[in-house]
Amino acid sequence: MSGLFGPQHLDDEALALAVTGGAGFIGANFVLDWLAGHDEAVVNVDKLTYAGNLQTLDSLQADPRHLFVRADITDAAALKSLFDEHQPRAVLHFAAESHVDRSLHGPADFVRTNIVGTFTLLEAARAYWTQLAGVAQANFRFLHVSTDEVYGSLEPHDPAFCETTPYAPNSPYSATKAGSDHLVRAYHHSYGLPVLTTHCSNNYGPYQFPEKLIPLLIANALADKPLPVYGDGGNMRDWLYVGDHCAALREVLARGGPGQTYNIGGRNEKTNLEVVHMLCALLDQMKPKSSGSYAEQITFVQDRPGHDRRYAIDATKLERELGWRPAHRFETGLEKTLRWYLERPDWETPKMRKAILLAGGSGTRLYPITHAVSKQLLPIYDKPMIYYPLSTLMMAGIRDILVISTPADTPRFQTLLGDGAQWGLNLQYALARASACDQGATVFAYHVHDPERYGVVEFDEDFHALSIEEKPVKPRSNYAVTGLYFYDQQVCDIAAEIKPSARGEFEITDINLHYLQHKQLKVEMMGRGYAWFDTGTHDSLIDAASFIATLQKRQGLMVACPEEIAYYRGWIDAEQLNRLAAPLEKNGYGKYLKRILSDQLIWPST
Repeated sequence: MSGLFGPQHLDDEALALAVTGGAGFIGANFVLDWLAGHDEAVVNVDKLTYAGNLQTLDSLQADPRHLFVRADITDAAALKSLFDEHQPRAVLHFAAESHVDRSLHGPADFVRTNIVGTFTLLEAARAYWTQLAGVAQANFRFLHVSTDEVYGSLEPHDPAFCETTPYAPNSPYSATKAGSDHLVRAYHHSYGLPVLTTHCSNNYGPYQFPEKLIPLLIANALADKPLPVYGDGGNMRDWLYVGDHCAALREVLARGGPGQTYNIGGRNEKTNLEVVHMLCALLDQMKPKSSGSYAEQITFVQDRPGHDRRYAIDATKLERELGWRPAHRFETGLEKTLRWYLERPDWETPKMRKAILLAGGSGTRLYPITHAVSKQLLPIYDKPMIYYPLSTLMMAGIRDILVISTPADTPRFQTLLGDGAQWGLNLQYALARASACDQGATVFAYHVHDPERYGVVEFDEDFHALSIEEKPVKPRSNYAVTGLYFYDQQVCDIAAEIKPSARGEFEITDINLHYLQHKQLKVEMMGRGYAWFDTGTHDSLIDAASFIATLQKRQGLMVACPEEIAYYRGWIDAEQLNRLAAPLEKNGYGKYLKRILSDQLIWPST
């Protein structure tokens, strides 16, 4: 548990709110709005997963009322320490895994955070509340922020969800949020803990993570990329401006009745297709294209599994009892949101990188062993080969990775790597649309003395690629193309059109040639200080293994250890690392993981 910026301690006499998930979209907006209108301090607790963004809180770095604590809500010891030290008068619980698509591919993280995390937080809050006395105990509140998705899906003419609508979750995300709601309710009825629960409709506004519909559409529109619409675009949502949501939460915290549930909606029902067309019309006005309309970029894509057709919130109880009303119509809120993103064109860029790990080659130069097993599963000293490119991506902060392999080998990679949740990753094994990043592609080149053995790239003084050749008889340069590439969103569409080569393999060179032909291929040189091995022959496998062995024995540090990278990046905690180490404690790998836990290792502060 660590304060990353701001004060290390709050004023001992100051009242404070504890906010979980306060670096996420809604949580950060709440913190910013609260401190803009209140003197009361905020202890902001966030694990900083993929959706947590400290950039959002930059304006609070010197604010003595804001203490940021990096901690996982499943860490009972960290939570106890937080309650003991800061003694908050209330908890606002935003922290959650919240993206439906991600829950379909990796539900384990959702169970762990949304159910186990909420349970751990409730236990810590109950222990703290029980030892309070008098007014402090009477005034304490635990506000649990939930979603309308727990109610399931509505038909076109069904009445909107109210607080007594039966639960009917349809995705791992909504099911785990429903589970957390039930725990919160149970802690009130079983222990008397003064809880409040809110269910909100679809939020939008500043600082939203770019995988969500509106910021994704804005980023794609400005990059002249397709505007993806699931199915027929008829899925309907009630849209709530995030500032209105935060205002409602302040009212519920101040005047809501313990044990009560309040629905928060914007009374702005729109289909996804309506939202896209409204956004395109605003873009046409506020940032017109040189020709045509942004609406020409609308592309219909296959609907996702279990996609609920309609959500709608009836906020009558909140309006009647607490006097809250949304201040924004969807039209005004959308224009305000778009203007915010247009004024900050680079805000979302650091968060949008994904990776493709190609592991489908037949490895013909390594026959006969690769008749039986994928080249990427062969050992390089003490780890399978795939750990090395995987670790490179993790070191770059990339957590969403698509592994492409053959039908025969894919189950083996799934057995070895799983869904990546054990390392805080999201691994998938089928082609999926990537998020937008910088336009074009970059290949990494390494100087070699025998370029005829490799794919070779020729480039100009500005590092724009001029040609790429596979194992040329007369190479045009001495720079081999390594196995590290950066691509923009269109790579998935390009890859889908690639045909097998004469060897029966899908060649990465064909993708690079596509970018080259469109003058979108750049080159990054790997200079001295880097080591690159082709590992395409038996001799090179031995060379690579010897190099890794020498390096590890000399330094006492492991190369390409996903558990170590995940731990020091904060993607997994000590308890998770200990669980990963336990089955391996009798070999060198497991002992190394135990050394990490004993803090005997130094990790670069990058």
